[in-house]
Amino acid sequence: MNATHPAPAPSSDGSASKNEELIGHLECLSGVLSELRRRGLEGVVPPWVAQGLREADQHLRSAQIALLALQPPLHEREPAARSADAE
Repeated sequence: MNATHPAPAPSSDGSASKNEELIGHLECLSGVLSELRRRGLEGVVPPWVAQGLREADQHLRSAQIALLALQPPLHEREPAARSADAE
């Protein structure tokens, strides 16, 4: 992705990491939208674009919450996944 929002690393087994990968991508997109707002582009772009940015951010946050709810609790994850979280 970029230095501020790197792409999530794939897991060794490639199965349970799909949600984590999606969460990482959603966090990256949310960061991009936040940066656009921080730079004040909403005042420069047409109102319908600004509204679209706000709606996209709301949908991204909802998707993040839904995906996080699907994650197993940390104590139920595999030992390799726990050590990766600690880093």
